[in-house]
Amino acid sequence: MSSPSGAAVDSGRSLPRAGAVAAIVAGFLLALTLVYQQFEVYFTFGETVVPTHAEETRYVWTATLGLSAMALGLVLSLVSGSGRLAWCAVGGIIVMLVVAGVFAVPHDRWRPDPPTYDPPSNYTPCYSGSEDCGAGG
Repeated sequence: MSSPSGAAVDSGRSLPRAGAVAAIVAGFLLALTLVYQQFEVYFTFGETVVPTHAEETRYVWTATLGLSAMALGLVLSLVSGSGRLAWCAVGGIIVMLVVAGVFAVPHDRWRPDPPTYDPPSNYTPCYSGSEDCGAGG
């Protein structure tokens, strides 16, 4: 097949390339959406904000769709043979991971819960100099 100018057109690679560009652009837009969502939840004056379950679910869906779009862009760019688009997609995946980590809803999503230790019901504390410590105490 040839273009009107007479140059050969490789139609087998133009559709995956266009899909890769669309997926990468969508991924970057979804990264911006994550920033907006975090701003929307936490931008308040003088009050403590606890995100609703719907806001947390929206964050998870947006982050998942953004990473999926970037991964799709990477696959399509590799299929189309475009190294530049592949590197853009890899960069987009890194950007998406950083944005999803930094602008998380809730903001402490990545912190582990503090450890809890409940002593058994028959536990008796042993204080220094006490006769209640038993052998070795």
